[in-house]
Amino acid sequence: MPVNEEGEEGEACGLLLTVPGFVSSYCGCFRAVRPRASLGKTRMATGASQATFLCGAVVGSGLALAAAYAYARAARAVSGGSKKQDTLGPPPADIRFPLTLVGGVDRLYDHGGPTPFRFNKEVVEVFDDMVSRSVPLYSEAIDFLLYLVARYYQAGSNLYDLGCSTGTTLDSIARSMPPAEYKLRIIGVDEAKHMVDECRAKLGWASQDHSVNVVCGDICEVPIDDASVCILNYTLQFVPYTKRDALLHKIYAGLQDDGILFLSEKIRSSDPAMQETCVWAYEDFKYRRGYSKEYIARKKDALDNVLVPYSEAQLCDALKAAGFDHVQTCVKWNCFVSIIAQKRGAPSSNRNPVPTPAFDSWFDAEALYLKTLSEGTAKNYDRIVQARRVQFYEKGNLSRDSLLEYEGIVAQIQSIAPGPSTQARRLVVDQAVVEIGRETDLSNGDLRTWKVCAAALKPWRKGPWNIYGVHIDAEWRSDLKWDRLLPHVPKLTGKVVCDLGCGNGYFMYRMLAQKPRCVLGIDPNFHAWMEFQAFQHFTSPEADVLKFEIMRGENMDLFPATFDVVFCLGVLYHTPDPVGMLRKIRGSLKRKGVLVVDCESIPGDEDVALFPKKKYTNMKGVYFVPTQSTLVNWLRRSGFINIHVFYAEPLSPEEQRVTEWAPVHTSLQNSLHPTDETKTIEGYPRPLRIYVRAERGGSA
Repeated sequence: MPVNEEGEEGEACGLLLTVPGFVSSYCGCFRAVRPRASLGKTRMATGASQATFLCGAVVGSGLALAAAYAYARAARAVSGGSKKQDTLGPPPADIRFPLTLVGGVDRLYDHGGPTPFRFNKEVVEVFDDMVSRSVPLYSEAIDFLLYLVARYYQAGSNLYDLGCSTGTTLDSIARSMPPAEYKLRIIGVDEAKHMVDECRAKLGWASQDHSVNVVCGDICEVPIDDASVCILNYTLQFVPYTKRDALLHKIYAGLQDDGILFLSEKIRSSDPAMQETCVWAYEDFKYRRGYSKEYIARKKDALDNVLVPYSEAQLCDALKAAGFDHVQTCVKWNCFVSIIAQKRGAPSSNRNPVPTPAFDSWFDAEALYLKTLSEGTAKNYDRIVQARRVQFYEKGNLSRDSLLEYEGIVAQIQSIAPGPSTQARRLVVDQAVVEIGRETDLSNGDLRTWKVCAAALKPWRKGPWNIYGVHIDAEWRSDLKWDRLLPHVPKLTGKVVCDLGCGNGYFMYRMLAQKPRCVLGIDPNFHAWMEFQAFQHFTSPEADVLKFEIMRGENMDLFPATFDVVFCLGVLYHTPDPVGMLRKIRGSLKRKGVLVVDCESIPGDEDVALFPKKKYTNMKGVYFVPTQSTLVNWLRRSGFINIHVFYAEPLSPEEQRVTEWAPVHTSLQNSLHPTDETKTIEGYPRPLRIYVRAERGGSA
């Protein structure tokens, strides 16, 4: 960093001030290694010698650092922050191109500062000093980035710095790349006007050697095209959660093959206790760089809910979900990390993400409620978030055309707004037909829109529903099943409940009548998730205790000792490992928790299960269809006790059928043998439905 004559003289004084520290360190080392009078004494004194050595080194180094930073603070106090480039930041690191830092000394939160934190004019005036003193390895991360630019920048392509702030990074890149070898096309983007003005001033010289364009705009809206290098330095943490994944997808799509994203972020630990340690160490880091404890506390409050970090695992997972082939941490200090993400070769079909802003607005990327369900979910929070995000962005592996069609439906649903007279929205859940709203609650235009959307969401699998006067007669008469279950399930009031394989959430809405604390539906079906989100759009906040996660049953082990009751309805015969699934469900239950199972079954008393060759009742994905005794054995060997079979009857065509709202070919009436109703169309035994209640055995 350039300094004036006073600064150079000051550095010399600073070096002199560190001499006593180095002398102390040397003396401590000398005392630790000087010869002993005898071998016996040497052996006895080994521990003491090591302790003395360490003491001397620590004390000496501490004195050296204290002297250096005491002088730095004194120099800042004398300068008063009025001069630029002479007292900003800690002593520069040994990097090839010292950073060009401008502005005044950061005293913004000594007595006030913007709360909440925002990048206004007063922040910009001290920003360079703020970031260079507050971010560990700030210079070193930029220095390493210069190597990456030299390696991966492709002639004629664009280099983006998204959230370029005052242009310190771009200035270093421009100065490090000889114009004879590299003619850079630099694009800086920042939405803070004062940042953009400072960046343009700092990069004024660079336009002689390179193409430079600094844009004032939202990085989530600015297009990314023909890029070989993109930079997100301490920027993503300020982007709203709901926009982060879309931004990373856009960057991936805008990169050339073999292009890179260099991303630096503040991160948080996935372990709460370790997070406290990381915060404690980081606050001391800032204190040793001249910030007062009062300043640190005020700025921390100002950044609350403004700077929202990922964990390192979440960050890497978000990059992989966006399509990046290789993700690697390259610089790290405590809670600060820099990562390289590379796009290698042409994207495969599932890495060609379709922009779905309406979907993304429905998807809660963070889902903080998960931390409140149990101690187990809090510990596994990052793993749960990773599993649900990956599943969400697969979106059921739907085709591009299907996703675009769904996107249009979702956008129309979101445009529907019930009138002001329905602030207390009608929601009836204690009867066979779940009712949401009345026909008169919507304008004529909104009602027409809803009718079109409801028709477009066919087939409706679970129901019945009546939504704003539109009666939806679904494939399954789920109310019949609920009526059979209700007398045998425990009271759900105040309970944490899981509906595994929840479909569109019909049973979850029926559970609302008992006022549970939370009902978590788990299902990988994207179409069902969309229907549920439509219900939530119309019923929030009355139904906010209902949550739907696009996840698989295999993820149940991420919820240890979490649920009071688990409903597993129509799931077990769709899993290739039913006993493994039941064991995971058992682990997800609290002590004495209850499992309610509904499973397709075949007649017979033998301990066997049917393994269909290809399909069963026209359904793919059916693995094991057990006899009743086999189902009970699965439960017993999975650790369940007090097993009670309370219903065992053949499945009826009145319960599962083709309707106007479910024009499907897999319903029972189309899946029985045409001449023998005791058999399926494939020639297997006709299915029974077995309902079982069981309790978790052993201690949680």
